[in-house]
Amino acid sequence: MPKQTQVFSLFLAGAGDVKEEQTLVGRITEEWNLENWPARQALISISSWRSSAYPDSGNEPQQLINKQLLDHADIIVGIFWTRFGTPTSAAQSGTLEEIERGMATGKKVMIYFSDRDISPSTLDAQQYSQILAFKKKYAEQGLYCTYKSLDEFALVFRRHLGRLMNEMLGPPSKDACSSDDNGTEILELGLPVEYWILVLAAVERLAEISRQRIEQMRTQGLKVEDVDPNLRHATIGPVILRARLIDFLSKYGVIKPDLAARAGLNALLKSAPVESASREPN
Repeated sequence: MPKQTQVFSLFLAGAGDVKEEQTLVGRITEEWNLENWPARQALISISSWRSSAYPDSGNEPQQLINKQLLDHADIIVGIFWTRFGTPTSAAQSGTLEEIERGMATGKKVMIYFSDRDISPSTLDAQQYSQILAFKKKYAEQGLYCTYKSLDEFALVFRRHLGRLMNEMLGPPSKDACSSDDNGTEILELGLPVEYWILVLAAVERLAEISRQRIEQMRTQGLKVEDVDPNLRHATIGPVILRARLIDFLSKYGVIKPDLAARAGLNALLKSAPVESASREPN
């Protein structure tokens, strides 16, 4: 008999300055679906007003978004950086209305604030002051997360999404880790942890090259999409893989989970044994 799949709707709330984070949310959600659907019969569907709303009439745009998308969502992910959004008839911005409406109706709400660097000349002081005021107000109503880079966001969001889905579905029945006869931790693909340290060393370098490439284009006044529409996806990939490997290795005690301890991580990567790369999978 066919099994019934549970579909959870995740709504993305945020202004136009957090498109990169929203892209990461989409990719991480796709990863979760690929890893969990066969065993747990559950999927996460993503929607946002940019990608999912359809032309309609009879009410103001935000109320149409609420009716078409927000009210059907199970999870709301709100992300803020420098822009608060456009005011609506019910709130200071559409993003704020979506978050407050979600909280009022008992939905799962996850809030993130970016501390990424930005040029002061591009900062809208009024918009940013509204974000700071909301951040202070929300601290009295719930928990939020701040991050300083895209790869840190990818790391923490992947972790938070997994925990949230475990809360909604119950923990997965199968662990991704087992032990061989010598007690060595083996990850899901059957490779020793030492192997993944070497992979992480390579991905660290690839992610750094990707970040430098984007930064160089920005300093030249170029937009990534104007040069190569596929470049952003190519550069985000190493960041996601890097964050995922760090999550795995910190989970099993190979490295410290604190991303601020960069010196310790770099020292570990430099000391990774080269010969372990040639081991055969168990």
